[in-house]
Amino acid sequence: MRPRMSVEIRAALPGDGPGLAQIWLDNAHYYVRLFPADFREPDETGLVDWFETYSPALAKNPSCTSLPFRTARSRRLSMRV
Repeated sequence: MRPRMSVEIRAALPGDGPGLAQIWLDNAHYYVRLFPADFREPDETGLVDWFETYSPALAKNPSCTSLPFRTARSRRLSMRV
């Protein structure tokens, strides 16, 4: 039998951006390897800053269902969360 482990889930805080970006990239790489026709490698440029800007905003307003971001072509899009 495995020992029990305690896990605490908290809202994102300033300074979490690098870790959140790494998780995002790790997941993207995983799915690209599994389904290369359906997924593509994400652009890492600005990803840490994006998380640093919008994660605290989402923590303050958990009812928010979309966050703005910009593509390489600077079009404003929405990411569903």
